[in-house]
Order: sequence, then structure tokens, then C-alpha cells
Amino acid sequence: MRTALLSLFILCSAGAAQAADLTLTVIHAADFGPVRGMVFGDADSFDRRESPVAKFSQTSENGIVVVSLANLPPGRYAVALYQDRNGNDRLDKTMFGLPTEPYGFSNDASAPLGPPDFDQAAFVIAQTEQHHAITITLR
Repeated sequence: MRTALLSLFILCSAGAAQAADLTLTVIHAADFGPVRGMVFGDADSFDRRESPVAKFSQTSENGIVVVSLANLPPGRYAVALYQDRNGNDRLDKTMFGLPTEPYGFSNDASAPLGPPDFDQAAFVIAQTEQHHAITITLR
């Protein structure tokens, strides 16, 4: 009986994983046009740019944008963002598909012929973390 109670106590105290706050710092932003971004929790949603776990839109101050997102559960995430300089709610591109507005990804990931894949941009929020911070450079 005593062993069973001890086992139950250990299982209950393990509990659910703690959520963490994420702070994103974006550098090289212009002082006009919001930086819009999405946080993705898996490769499929990252590749399609659909079903983000969080979205944000924040204006810069002195070329820097700081965004705080609360209560992200432990796991792998990737961020995609751009600065919407003309305010049309989308990343503008040339007829060849090249971005005409600044953009960035977590890990400052890049790929020569298009956006990086999830693994290149992914970062981990560990179960023991209460706060995680990353910096993204707009290009």
C-alpha cells in the first residue's frame, strides 16, 4: 500500500510540462510598417504557413522589435516573419517570387532557393524552461 501511494505521488508530482514565455527580438527593422510573424509547432504547418500556434504584429522602435509570447508548451518551434512596409498584410514579392520586403526566420535560417525548412529554423523550448529568448535579423 505504501509503495502504491508513493508511486501515485511521484506520478502526480511529475504533472504536465510547464509552459514557458518566449521573447523574440527582431533587429534591423525600419521604423515604419509592422513586423508580422507566426510561430509554428511542426514542419507541415511551417511549410504551408498555416495553423500557427501564435501570431504577432508589432511596430519597431529604433530598429528593434520585441515581442513576448506567453505560455508556450515545451517542444520544437520555428518562427517566420516579415516587415509589412506598405501595410497590405502580406509579404510582397517580385514576379520571380523574391521578397521585396524584409523577412526573417528563427535561427536566422536561410536557403539558397527559397525559405528554409522547419529543421533549419527550429529551436527547442525545454520542459524545464520558464523563459526562452531568440533574436532574428531581418534581411
